[in-house]
Amino acid sequence: MSRSRRPDTHAPSSAGSRLVGVLRRQLELVERVHAQAARQAKLLANRDADGLAALVHERNGAVSAIQAGEAELASALAEFGTGTAPDRQQVAELMASIEQRLEAVRTLDAATAEAIGAKRDEVRRELAANGAGRQAHGAYAAHAVAPMRDTARYADRRA
Repeated sequence: MSRSRRPDTHAPSSAGSRLVGVLRRQLELVERVHAQAARQAKLLANRDADGLAALVHERNGAVSAIQAGEAELASALAEFGTGTAPDRQQVAELMASIEQRLEAVRTLDAATAEAIGAKRDEVRRELAANGAGRQAHGAYAAHAVAPMRDTARYADRRA
């Protein structure tokens, strides 16, 4: 006598497992970008241009990996459909974690962009001040009286 097995509603479905796996990979990548955003702020504060350039390259790789995973995520979401209750809960938790990390990255990036803007404005003011100084020097130098070479011309001739 064969007994039919009822599906276990607490075990994740294969579609649910696939989606959870994709979301976990995406979360790992987003956490990497978050850590890089925090490092970026420190490098900027330390004026480490070489370190900042290397970090930007590294961060671009992580962002590209996130973008590449979006197609797999869309496919897994379509396959998942409504999923089982445990799957839905786990998916919701992972998606909330991803969104929180992304919001933290946006906040760090906004602060970094503001700091970069302030430094750019500072450099612009310094360059303008240096340029104004050079212009003033050039203006005075252009209208300065040439040094006298023939001082004998004005010598006292009574002697």
